[in-house]
Amino acid sequence: MSVLFFMARNLNAEIEVCNVLIGREGHAVEVKVTRPQIDGIKPDIKVVLLGAENSGKSTLLGVLTSGELDDGEGTQRTKVFRHKHELEQGKTSSIS
Repeated sequence: MSVLFFMARNLNAEIEVCNVLIGREGHAVEVKVTRPQIDGIKPDIKVVLLGAENSGKSTLLGVLTSGELDDGEGTQRTKVFRHKHELEQGKTSSIS
């Protein structure tokens, strides 16, 4: 979190901690990051997801980009597939 706050401060952004979930194997934090919009500049959003294999990174990205919840079976993950082998194997190899 300290890195996130550092980045926000350097980008003139504000961070609001919305929710904190404490689990047995780690914590999850929901944050809202806002930055004043500059006239004439279209906002660009970049998302970085880190996690172990099969931890739900592609599913989360599918949910974020589609605005729809997943069905619990990773259906939203298929919305970020770009290659035939990803559909065949059910695993994402490249997202851009």
